[in-house]
Amino acid sequence: MYAVVVAHQEVQPANSKQVYLILARLGVYLFRERSLLGILPTCSDKKYGPIYAWEVFGTYHVWVESDKIARDLLVHRGKKYGGRHEIPAAVGVKDGSEFVPLMNIGDNFWRHKNFIHALNRQANADNIFFGYPELENKNTLRRLLDHPDKWSEHIITHCSRVAGRIAWGDPRHGTKLLHVVPVLLKAVSPGGPIINLLTPLMYLPDSISPWKKAEAKRAQQMKDAFYEAQEDVIKRYEEGTAEGSWTKLWLDKAQGLEKSHLNKHEAAHAVGSNALVAIVTIGSPVFPEADEWRPERWLDPSWPTYKEPLSEFPTVRGDPGFGYGVRACPGIDLVATELYTTIGSIAWGFNIKRKEGKAGYENPVPWYQTNPYVITMASQFPADVTPRSAEKARIIRQLTEDPSLTVRAVGEKSEGQFGRWDVFRPEEGSGRTFDWEGLTALAPDHDKGPRRYPVGV
Repeated sequence: MYAVVVAHQEVQPANSKQVYLILARLGVYLFRERSLLGILPTCSDKKYGPIYAWEVFGTYHVWVESDKIARDLLVHRGKKYGGRHEIPAAVGVKDGSEFVPLMNIGDNFWRHKNFIHALNRQANADNIFFGYPELENKNTLRRLLDHPDKWSEHIITHCSRVAGRIAWGDPRHGTKLLHVVPVLLKAVSPGGPIINLLTPLMYLPDSISPWKKAEAKRAQQMKDAFYEAQEDVIKRYEEGTAEGSWTKLWLDKAQGLEKSHLNKHEAAHAVGSNALVAIVTIGSPVFPEADEWRPERWLDPSWPTYKEPLSEFPTVRGDPGFGYGVRACPGIDLVATELYTTIGSIAWGFNIKRKEGKAGYENPVPWYQTNPYVITMASQFPADVTPRSAEKARIIRQLTEDPSLTVRAVGEKSEGQFGRWDVFRPEEGSGRTFDWEGLTALAPDHDKGPRRYPVGV
């Protein structure tokens, strides 16, 4: 685990040792190559210890490889070290009201964070997020039953539909998130635009900077998506037909929301950014044998990770993957609900296994392959997904509310306002799958047989 804090010299944590790097063209290449980027901090960690700093173009990048140190800096001293730096490809985001996780710490951040906490508290108390996760679990099981080869697509659209319903009371608004998320993740990632690595490029005039033009387009797209969804809820609210949602709670002036004093623009982005839910971790180096599938770590009292009562533990609350202190994920209750109920439902209904024989050899499970962005997602791979029994298949069909596919085939189009936000999969027979603009793309050379990993990986 790397917890990365970007800091200026005057706020550099005490006792961190400095590793000065001269990044010329070769250095930029190294930073762009993800495999080499992983080697550099590992080597420095062995030599300098679990906290050290690189000075890159005048900015200190502090790397923390200790859970204890990370918690000390980001929990006990979070107001000092939990800020956000300027992102060259998204200048202004840290000081604006567009996206809460990227805001710098200050009054504006606290107003939005408290607003989101109040939203989640109220929604969780109302039949566990208005009953939408349970409802969409049933729909996702039906899609897996009818189209098992599209399992990766179903998991992505499950999250978008749940978020669309909870945020705006209509799963069709979830396709807006399928458009907004990939563009945002790429814009704010080191693996995205080159301007995030060659930071002096941020000083180019707007008129000749392609990155500033791209950022203006991205910000406008997000604004259009969140405003349109908000206006739709307001219209239904005035007609008396709006179903439960975060936006309806805002319109109802639910308890706790009034303290944040968010205006219409701020509420639209707070609700929208709260809908950008991601599940980002499956393990932690805090645990013994963290990279192994060892469920007994939670069930056997001899393991140091065992906790009681088992009705409460294990839990994702407090897991390093969801942040520390003031930067901890405010939607952890929704994440926990989705993890437990969705995975539990799929395990109840289906047998899932890798391909066997020649197909299995040519399509190995890409254990360590993820996208290069700030929120990593595993590469998809061919798998066999089959119902555990005919009876369970019957129950799945019986309980379905909406078996339709969110991602459309080429040539299809949604009605009305939703047509603009349609998302399409490659044509059938093309050999390609829906990969959410590269976020869940097949691993490189995925069809070349089992990949060999270096010792220790």
